[in-house]
Amino acid sequence: LFEKEAVFDVNFPQNAFPNTRRAEIKIYPNMLAHVAESVEGLLKRPYGCGEQTTSSTYPNLLILKIEKELGKNVEPRIKAQAENYLEEGYRRLLNYQTGGGGFSFWGKTDVPNAALTAYVLRFLRDAEDFTEVDETVVARAENWLLSRQNADGSWDTGKGNRDVSTAYVLRSLSLTAGNDAAKRKALQSAIEFLKKR
Repeated sequence: LFEKEAVFDVNFPQNAFPNTRRAEIKIYPNMLAHVAESVEGLLKRPYGCGEQTTSSTYPNLLILKIEKELGKNVEPRIKAQAENYLEEGYRRLLNYQTGGGGFSFWGKTDVPNAALTAYVLRFLRDAEDFTEVDETVVARAENWLLSRQNADGSWDTGKGNRDVSTAYVLRSLSLTAGNDAAKRKALQSAIEFLKKR
């Protein structure tokens, strides 16, 4: 690749400000090098409602997972910021768990939502390798989801397709089923529901 000569045409607008014309070329040894450079752009301070808090915290978790699972060192400053934002996001999420254990969009006094609870549950399971996650928070969310399962094995999430909702809740709960007979029975019921669809 580097043995040959190449020419690139760079076209600047005629009305570009003087002394602002500039071009830069970057050559990456592999795709991971490109990803590593982009990691800092993933850092996000958690914000917003229950769903937004989870979504804005996830990239920080992914940065930490890249380092752990791929064995690639993340710059210490970026890693520290990702850890701080992950912890901040986790603490914010606790404010969205209702008294019954489900998670809501707007806080403890709002109505919990099954899809959001499944999303948060998945996030908590992913996060527990990188921050201390209270198992009672997880257990309450799981129990709330299990209590909302319909007799036919499905879950309603308020909007959208029951098949998709059921598959998503099933996926989140399956991460921790283990040998728990009640969970396994609920998951099997959901699988049977989906098989008929």
